[in-house]
Amino acid sequence: MPEVESALEFDFDFDVNVNRAALLQDAARRLDQRQHDLGTGGKGGPSVEGNELRALLDDGADWAESVEAYEITSADFLTKKLAAPVPFLQLADRYRFLWLHLPIWLDAKLKWGFSKLVAKIEFNPDLEGKPGRPTAYDILPNPQFQTLLEATDFLDVNLGIDSDFKVSQKVAVPTNVTGSQAKVAISVDGVAKGGVGAVVGPFTYRIVRAQIQRTDTGIERVKWQIVGQEFFRQTKPQLVVIARVPRQTPHVSIKAELAAYRFFNLGDSGLWQALHDLPQALKDFFVNQGAPLYACRRYEDVGEEEARSSRCK
Repeated sequence: MPEVESALEFDFDFDVNVNRAALLQDAARRLDQRQHDLGTGGKGGPSVEGNELRALLDDGADWAESVEAYEITSADFLTKKLAAPVPFLQLADRYRFLWLHLPIWLDAKLKWGFSKLVAKIEFNPDLEGKPGRPTAYDILPNPQFQTLLEATDFLDVNLGIDSDFKVSQKVAVPTNVTGSQAKVAISVDGVAKGGVGAVVGPFTYRIVRAQIQRTDTGIERVKWQIVGQEFFRQTKPQLVVIARVPRQTPHVSIKAELAAYRFFNLGDSGLWQALHDLPQALKDFFVNQGAPLYACRRYEDVGEEEARSSRCK
């Protein structure tokens, strides 16, 4: 577990007071001056690379103002004419289960967009060290789906009869995929035909190809790391958790943090080279740290009529 936690830490220390906009303006000004010093910029007007950095000032990354929440009960299984699974019934006396979708807004202004997202949530942080905190019963996206994604562009996932997430829709095998990859896809199709039940409710989930890491279930915190340009270009990340909430805990609160990064080496080669000519501190921020955008929000009384949220102070 410690190795996973370490791998999913933010690449940048957001506890340090960093003004991203000021760094962008400073770097852009230096790139304008660099063009002038190289003799290609006339009297020192805006450079192409400087303008590209200034465009990043309009980037956006944030959590939604509310969490989509749905309580899972035995009635959900009955609507599909399925018996509620034994583990669910055994736990239902002591816990309630909440399906939680934490929407994220990402708006990348520059042409190649974001390349990595790191997000983490913590349940009822005010109860740290005390009993009664909710824990993650299941989490999406799931790194186990990466093998399946080698054989297709996307998967549709539903909540299965075991109260966890399963691939439950047909996965088409591309005509150019053979061997072990095709077997993977066919086996998934077979499982779907075998009757993996999908509980009704807002559970349909789609994921496209990406590199996914996340922490394990059963703890009060969840962290995700998602890497892949195509992922962010085609669809926004959908972060979903089934929370197991002790019955004695009347209210659920969440502290949510995220950082969205860019890998500049995937973009314009001229800008990539220009960034290497910046002073070391600026070079580190852009080249090594990916010029991250940070957002933090607190959600209170999640799933209740009086639910509310605010930005972290």
